[in-house]
Amino acid sequence: MAMSGLELMDDKRSILVDRIKNVIIEMIHYSEGVPTVNYSDYIAENVLIIKRLTYN
Repeated sequence: MAMSGLELMDDKRSILVDRIKNVIIEMIHYSEGVPTVNYSDYIAENVLIIKRLTYN
């Protein structure tokens, strides 16, 4: 049972890392110019939006 909990946590971490990578790729390749906000704020905001869309 403990092993199952560790796998679940690892899976959540992998999902988060994948979301962050996708936001960074999107920010670099597909945006028109440099974001006007701090990069970390941009990433956090977009990962949160993706999370809300995924779970709603």
